[in-house]
Amino acid sequence: MKNSSFNSSLKKSALILATTATVLASQVAYAPTQVFADDDAAEGLSVKITTDKKDYSSGEEASISINASNNSSYDFQNITYKLTLPEGIMMSSGGKTEGVISTLPALDHNEMTFTTGKLPHYEADKSSSDSSNKSGDNKSGDSSKSKSDSSKDASGDSNTNSKANQGKSSDTEAEGSRSTNSDYDNGSEKSASSNDTNNSQSNQFNKNDGNNGKAAGSKANTSVAKNDNKNNLKKADKVSKNPLTKDLNDSTSLFLLGALALALTLIGLYAFICKLKHRDLKDSFKGGIGLFLSLVLFFSILSDTNLLTLVSARDSEYYRNNTDPYSYVEGKCDITVDGVPETISVTLKVPDKGVVKKDFGIHDPSIFEDPESGRFYSYGSHIANAMSTDLVSWTEINNSSKAYEKENTLFVHNYKEEFKEVYDWFGPQSKEGIWAPDITYSKEAKEAGNDPYLMYVTVCNGGYKAAICLATAKKPEGPFSYKGMIVCSDYRESDVRNGYTNVLDVLGAKSVDELPSNLKNYYMTKTSGDYKNKLPDCIDPSPVRDKDGNLYMVYGSFTCHGGLHLLKLDPKTGLRSNDNYPFDPNKGEDPYYGKKIANANGEGPYILRVDTNMSPTGAYYFLFWSQGNLRSTGGYNMRLFRSEYIDHGYVDYAGNSAMKNMNSTNQGLRIMDGYKFSDDKYPSTANGGNSAIVTSDGKILVHYHSKSCDNSAYGKDGFIIKSNEMFLNEDGWLVTSPDTYNGETADSMKLSKDDIAGDYEFIYHRLQFYKDPVNYNDNFVESKVITLNADGTVTGAINGTWSAKEDKDGKQQINVSFDGNTFKGVAFKAKEGLEGISCPSDNETDENGNERVVFTAAGKNNRCIWGKKVKDSNDERINKDLESINIPSEIKFENSDKEIVLPTKGNLGSKFTWKSNSKAFEIKSENNSVKGKAIPQLEDTEVILTATGELYGKSISKDFKVTIGKEVINIPKITSSPTIDLPKTTKAGLKITWSSSNENVINSATGKVTLPEAEAAAVDVTLTARIEDAGNEGAGNEGEGNTGIGKTYTYVVKVMPLPSEKVYEENFSTFNADSDLKAGKLSSNWISPNLQNGLKLVTEKDNRKAIEFATGQNNTRGAYGIFNTTSKINGNYSLEFDMRLKAGNNQGSQFVVTCDNVAYNSKNVNYGVASGYLFKLDTVASDTWTINGKDKVKIPSGKWVHVKAIVNTSSNTVALKISNGNSVLYDGSVMTSNASTSSLQGIYFQGGRYQFSGAVCNIVIKK
Repeated sequence: MKNSSFNSSLKKSALILATTATVLASQVAYAPTQVFADDDAAEGLSVKITTDKKDYSSGEEASISINASNNSSYDFQNITYKLTLPEGIMMSSGGKTEGVISTLPALDHNEMTFTTGKLPHYEADKSSSDSSNKSGDNKSGDSSKSKSDSSKDASGDSNTNSKANQGKSSDTEAEGSRSTNSDYDNGSEKSASSNDTNNSQSNQFNKNDGNNGKAAGSKANTSVAKNDNKNNLKKADKVSKNPLTKDLNDSTSLFLLGALALALTLIGLYAFICKLKHRDLKDSFKGGIGLFLSLVLFFSILSDTNLLTLVSARDSEYYRNNTDPYSYVEGKCDITVDGVPETISVTLKVPDKGVVKKDFGIHDPSIFEDPESGRFYSYGSHIANAMSTDLVSWTEINNSSKAYEKENTLFVHNYKEEFKEVYDWFGPQSKEGIWAPDITYSKEAKEAGNDPYLMYVTVCNGGYKAAICLATAKKPEGPFSYKGMIVCSDYRESDVRNGYTNVLDVLGAKSVDELPSNLKNYYMTKTSGDYKNKLPDCIDPSPVRDKDGNLYMVYGSFTCHGGLHLLKLDPKTGLRSNDNYPFDPNKGEDPYYGKKIANANGEGPYILRVDTNMSPTGAYYFLFWSQGNLRSTGGYNMRLFRSEYIDHGYVDYAGNSAMKNMNSTNQGLRIMDGYKFSDDKYPSTANGGNSAIVTSDGKILVHYHSKSCDNSAYGKDGFIIKSNEMFLNEDGWLVTSPDTYNGETADSMKLSKDDIAGDYEFIYHRLQFYKDPVNYNDNFVESKVITLNADGTVTGAINGTWSAKEDKDGKQQINVSFDGNTFKGVAFKAKEGLEGISCPSDNETDENGNERVVFTAAGKNNRCIWGKKVKDSNDERINKDLESINIPSEIKFENSDKEIVLPTKGNLGSKFTWKSNSKAFEIKSENNSVKGKAIPQLEDTEVILTATGELYGKSISKDFKVTIGKEVINIPKITSSPTIDLPKTTKAGLKITWSSSNENVINSATGKVTLPEAEAAAVDVTLTARIEDAGNEGAGNEGEGNTGIGKTYTYVVKVMPLPSEKVYEENFSTFNADSDLKAGKLSSNWISPNLQNGLKLVTEKDNRKAIEFATGQNNTRGAYGIFNTTSKINGNYSLEFDMRLKAGNNQGSQFVVTCDNVAYNSKNVNYGVASGYLFKLDTVASDTWTINGKDKVKIPSGKWVHVKAIVNTSSNTVALKISNGNSVLYDGSVMTSNASTSSLQGIYFQGGRYQFSGAVCNIVIKK
């Protein structure tokens, strides 16, 4: 009986609990479900309200100023503001309390002024709680005044008050704060918590005691997370009026309460059935009513809160479309009216899409984290610098386009005035040259009363003459002030005697004469060549501290043979330390330049200390340098070395010492090649000029400039700065993320082996690099697909094995082995970033969210590998692979002999098969490759090539239309050669029959040419080619004929008499020394206006004598020789000579036979010939030269070749033949440039920057 009573009570209780819980859950359903995924998307935005005074009387008007400040490195767009006034306060006539700020740039502010109408009278006993804040949605009132101050105060102390409010009492101000529960749309003000972070503009350059602006991972962990995770639940449409549930704003809490309500309702249902079963109708009726209400309210929860949606699809499209893509910032100001306290507030609403990431271009960027503010700064060549709050978005402080102008704020004075001591040494003609600054913070300097921010910067005259100088400032933005010279290069003894350098001060001598002979002989070089052959180039400084806190500076470049050096500095002054290095050049040490730590293979050295117990000394010192050519197609790349000590012992992953003189290609771990993943719009090339950083929260990043060989990316040789995170692998070597940094956190490292398995876009970085390669794709590596199979095998573009394990820090260490090498690194999840305004982001998401798995690893062969998990569907992969196929739309006849390699695999794994619909394009497969060859017909022919891509059972086809140019038989219009090639068949195999109008001059059967006698006139011969069975007719270079049988072509050939009268000769055989050249004793005048000592008489191994022009390490220079003939050379003549060419390593090189009307580009002999020549050979760092802008010829670099030119100025043509012994390199006819009315003048060399050499000898001219 007791049990029955107990059960009855339990069942009744269950009904009551079910009803109660359901009602509570229904209340929660109408509570705001705003889980602000990340209101910090607008982090750095603050708003401040000020009034003209604090205490008002009724009848007065109040002036309100609102200052919205952007303290971040992002631009904010389309900010909506809403001013909320106390009840009864109206705006003056025409005023509005809502509006839009279209753009608020980084580090800028926008000030608006409002005027109220006359303030109403409030009763003295009216409390502030009686006055609910209303939306200022009034039609009456005075129009607001707005102004935007786009100027950027580099110090950050920008004024947030209007001029009318300056000097007003500060107690009328209330700082802007971030609203965490703002109901922007219903007119109800929510006051911010008193614990909110102070984000006022007046503090924008001060250290924040919250997370705002702190080291990598703060802004990036919030702003990027919000903008990249579209699935986060934010504010619901309905807002609760129930104060009991106003804090129950989490969908998880709602879900749990709803689930509890459902469970108790089921218990109530069970109780109801039991009562009904025992025929207890009265209690059953009561329970039924309660159960009915419970069910109604429960399903109300489901309908109004979409709880079922929460349960079934947190990442569903519903959530993506029902989020609040805004962030809110609120400010308030307290006033009194007739002694009654009131509050004025304003709310800013910023759309996620209005947060704009900014990219910035800095060459040779150095990264610095300010310990006082937590901000990041990047400084680079030509006085450019920028600021970032998160290492993701960068905003300009100074740019290189105005670098040398007076308005640049980095230095106290204009650069030449700031570094007057150095420019006095350089002289008045010195060039602009402020290169590669780097700064550090010194607490010792600050404690000593000195400026704590120390900048080390190169001041250079464009050659080897350079000085590394110290400039200091009180703030990282500057302005910096010159404090002294640290070290300098390429000085002469006279410079030292005249006091232009600090050499004597460092060596402790009052004059050069006091120096011991060994020091004098070592330091006092006579020429730039002597200097660079043994001493270092004093450029590219970088400060670094060792584990004991000692301050050093590394510097140097491959431009001088002295290599890379390390100097100890005084942290109190920033100048040189009093610790002297011994004079021991054999060990690479001397008191002026310091200690040599590496050879001369690289430039832009940077040392990064990483504290780790993996090193026996407690730290690894990583030495970076860059090598290659600076241009976007120059192969510029970064190399890495490591030591346990700061001043010696640097080796690469393969064990090669940095001091070893070896080929630069194989020395140093190459951390990054030029590369392109499938979704990158442009290749990333010439990545280098780097610095690196360990942030205050322990992240390691490499910071560098990046270019693209595709000029549509940033313009020709344009660039932006990038930062990639780095990690220590299990061997203690740094490996580099394949994606630019976007705020990855510790959670990004949490992976399982199952997470890692899958298909990846894979890049195997090369060691070799190319300077201006002929093949565009040699500038970078394109990704291929590999599969990391669950069984530990690797298939696809490579075949091998892989494994992964979690280390003590929670990172997934990954090993990939193939081709006899094992690559060790890490795997993690990379985040998608905001797209920049100047370039596309190279980070991507997968279909499930805002990140995808990537890996990076390095091997003992000094090469690295990258992988990014494939995110596309199979159809998308096939279509992308098909889109990446590059088939020419037209194949001209002259290119028809070249086979086209048709791809058989796409970068995303598709396999291709090919078909052609015409015999004009043949496809053949051999040795696992597919090749196509155009077969020219007698008319232009359109061909359709069909590529079919297959992947995992999917198949998609794409057609490519190609026009095959008609066959052209090349017969010269003018000749003095002994033969003419008369082909017997067409490319398509049709028979050709030839006839000649003068068989005695040109034999149509053999092509033999009999030249007229020397004094005879030229002979015109008509050659006729008949194409058998063609069924139509055609024309050659003149006229056409119709035989009705085939197609005929006619050619008129002018056969020139062989020139025989020698009118000029120069073989330099009678000259024995360069003095003859300098004295002008040659029969031709040879001049280089800017590099006369580059012209020399040389004797070759075969004893021939030649005139040579060599630029060495100089910039591009020009030289020319003028033939001293007794009369003008024009009409018909021949010119022969021997020639040797080696193109410069950097800029363009030329070899030109000039006429007397020659014109130089920009009227400067250094810039190349523009017009007035017989023929011109052009190249850029290659042995393939272009003739007169059209034909190409490959001339062996540094080898002698013979040139013969038959000139006919009346027809403006040159029959040109270039041969190397019995090998003919070129034999063709070219059109001259404005030579028909001019005479022969001489020869011109344009020596491209660095190591050009050209020579000529045995010059003979015949008429």
